[in-house]
Parts: sequence; structure tokens; C-alpha cells
Amino acid sequence: MPALARSRLVLRFLLLFALAPLAGPAQAPKPVPGQPYQFWDVVDVDGGARRVYFRNDSPNPITITELVIQRCDNTRQTCGSYPAKVVVAPGKTVMPFKIERLDRALAWQFSYSFHVAGQPTTVPANPTPTPTMGRNSPIALQVTTIDSLLPAVAPISEGPSCAKVRTPDLPPGHHELSMVFGTATQPAARRVRVLLDGNGSPYDFSDIRQDLADTTSTPRQTQITIDLVRQTVFLLNSGGGEPSAAFRATGATLLTAESLGKPGETIARMVKECGGN
Repeated sequence: MPALARSRLVLRFLLLFALAPLAGPAQAPKPVPGQPYQFWDVVDVDGGARRVYFRNDSPNPITITELVIQRCDNTRQTCGSYPAKVVVAPGKTVMPFKIERLDRALAWQFSYSFHVAGQPTTVPANPTPTPTMGRNSPIALQVTTIDSLLPAVAPISEGPSCAKVRTPDLPPGHHELSMVFGTATQPAARRVRVLLDGNGSPYDFSDIRQDLADTTSTPRQTQITIDLVRQTVFLLNSGGGEPSAAFRATGATLLTAESLGKPGETIARMVKECGGN
């Protein structure tokens, strides 16, 4: 992925904040002996975002070198690795980022982790898993057939580039491929990601599309998430001044479905063009 396009993604989707020490003892867990640092997230009052905090309990400065968003269902931020250089002084707490809910009428889910440098040799235990669910959606999730799915935004194939995205803690032999499509003015109008197992078989696929012709402040968007193990697809249409609509379908034809833009063909292209990245 070109550096300029990647920088635009970071500027658009990753919201970094001033690193002044934060008080807030009520929202901070107690220090854990032997753990040099902790991180946790706190929901905004309106439920539209969660603010992520990082505390350094070690005697030495710790640098956050990378933020990794591992799951991004109905979030404004995209999954991927974002380089950072956030220095956290000993005994201090910072709020390095927040993650936003894309459609506040629908439930959401995400997980994240940090890569750090400069911490003591003692490695902290894994923190509590951070998949985060929003409020239950007042919009009914419509269960339908695969052929009846109607994405609001059609897939585009112009301006492809392979994106270097790393998902941590994948099983041995598994890997991730990512491809971005777009134009000079909208270089990331479509973002596709797939996880492959040790045999090269896909098992998790996502396709986020933005309408190139929609120049409003909240352009139309379609988000497709496919779980090929459970043979289930979730489709969310949002933006464009229209009510959001969510659909779920199951079946064995997900990779060849015309309604989904034939994900199998897109995956084959990604393997061919991005497999070596």
C-alpha cells in the first residue's frame, strides 16, 4: 500500500490524543504485582465510542510502538496495525486512542492490543479479553437468504494495492492478506481482508465499501463480514441519509454468491497479488 494512502488511513481512522497524565482513579484497575503495564477501555457516556487507557506501573519509560485492532465489527476504525510512538513515563496513565462506533443504532464488537518497547523483562499476563459490545440494536437484524442480500454499495476493482496488515497471535502457518481499492481522491474506498489457515484455505473475510459517488458527510457504506467456518455472513448498509439495515444469511455458497460480489474470486486475486507480502 503506498505510504501516502496508508498515512491517509491513519489520519482518518486513528484518533490520537494529548498524552497528559490522567487522574480518573475510579476507572483504573489496581496495579497488579509483577505486571509492568495495564490497559483498559471505558465507554463514552453516549455509547458512541470507547476510550482506551494505558498505565505504566514499571520504574522505566514504556513506548507504545504499535496499535493493533484485531476485530472491527461496526467500528469507524478499520482492522490493522498502526505504528505509534507514544512514551509513557513511570507511574503515569495516558489515553492513546479511542475507537468509535460506526452506526450507533447497531451493536458493535472489537478487540485490540499494543506492541511496546522499553518495558522490564517481566511480561504481564494477558489482560482481560476486550471484545466490546454496544447496546442492543433497535433495528431488527433481518435473516434472509444469500441470494436476497442487497449491498447498498457495489464492489469496485480499480486502483488495487496490497496493504501490509499483521494480525498478532495467529496460529502457526496462518496468515492475513489485505487489499485496498480506490481512486486518487478516495484511495481507500474499498478495504478487503482475509485470514487463511495453514492449508491456504480462507476462514474469515471482510469487505468494507464506500460509495464513490456519495460526497455527503456520512457517505453510503456497506460492511460485509463472512465467517466461513460457520458459513454465515453479516451485511450492514449505513450512511447516505438512509436508515441503517442489517442482514444475516447462512449457506455453503458464500464464496460464489453474486450478491456478495463473488468473494472467492477476490480472495484468489489477493492470494495471487498479495500472497508474498
